[in-house]
Amino acid sequence: MKKQLFLCIILINSLVFYAQTTPTNTTSPNTNSVAPAANSVHPVVSMTPAQQTTQKKPGKSKAPQITFESIDLDYGIVVQGSEGTRVFKFKNTGKESLVISNCSGSCGCTVPTCPKEAFAPGKSGTIPVHYDTNRIGAFTKNVTVQTNDPTGPKVLTVHGTIEAKKP
Repeated sequence: MKKQLFLCIILINSLVFYAQTTPTNTTSPNTNSVAPAANSVHPVVSMTPAQQTTQKKPGKSKAPQITFESIDLDYGIVVQGSEGTRVFKFKNTGKESLVISNCSGSCGCTVPTCPKEAFAPGKSGTIPVHYDTNRIGAFTKNVTVQTNDPTGPKVLTVHGTIEAKKP
């Protein structure tokens, strides 16, 4: 009985640890900037060396290719109840029309809005992402973007800290 309890505790701790880690992304950012929504905290954007070295270079393929300005968006420190929408900018750097088929957040508190239109080669667009700023504490959430880009789905990350309102 003690062994089973011990194994359950280890399993739960492992799940909690792995649930809070951010996966390595393989998107192709050009710069490290993200446009904040109006009246918002300006985000700080960063990429890990692993993300920088795993970028796929545009090839001679005629396929569409989605390229994000940044795959990581830092909300910074935000007051509870503040505007929670930020924007990821992207460009179709491929040779055919880009279609975004689905955008999904890793939980109900992170809601992306997918553009419905197709993006011709060279055209740019945005994916607004809303985080529920009524949840106090640090957060890291993922947004998965599925397109007709043959390199597969792109995983974007939003993170920051929500502080309680001061009376």
